[in-house]
Amino acid sequence: MQTFLEPPASRTSDTSLQAQVRCVEREIALRRGVYGRMVRDGRMKRQVADDELAAMGAVLVTVRAARQVELAQEAQDRHALEAKVQAIVQQGKAEDEERRDMAASNERLASGGHPKPGGHAPGS
Repeated sequence: MQTFLEPPASRTSDTSLQAQVRCVEREIALRRGVYGRMVRDGRMKRQVADDELAAMGAVLVTVRAARQVELAQEAQDRHALEAKVQAIVQQGKAEDEERRDMAASNERLASGGHPKPGGHAPGS
């Protein structure tokens, strides 16, 4: 049986790193307030509160670092995709130019003209 504290298994892997960063930031802010009251009321030692907050701070650093890696990978993927698109566009332009040259050559031949310089006349 799943408890309130256990996230649904299907959603844990879908939570973005950006959302996780915000969640950890909120959790740290919440713990600061709660731990402060608990220390003041004598229900928690200051050292325990400090250690817990330090651990959560380390979690935040880790999740932020993972997010930076994710952003860098997204930028790299975007750059690679843009390069592929540019190569396809250039290939399309070259093919268009080749088709135009071929059509112009065919028109010249059909009208009794000569092929482009460097080209070969029919039957030669």
